[in-house]
Amino acid sequence: WYHPQRGVVRPDDFLGVAEETGMIVPIGEWVIRKALEETSRWSGDFRIAINLSPTQVRSPHLVDVVARAIHAYGIQP
Repeated sequence: WYHPQRGVVRPDDFLGVAEETGMIVPIGEWVIRKALEETSRWSGDFRIAINLSPTQVRSPHLVDVVARAIHAYGIQP
């Protein structure tokens, strides 16, 4: 992540705080949407992988978030 004043902020600088505060789920949902949005612009046949935290995996909304992003960006599942 790039912050205009702090420069590059590495994942290990903020993921712990995101987990502790519960922000990891909305951050993870944003990452899923952005990854699929970006992938939808690529030409060719690609597989992508997105790292999830254990908290995200336990979220009852995870499958719905992924399904909506797949549909929104026309990604072939």
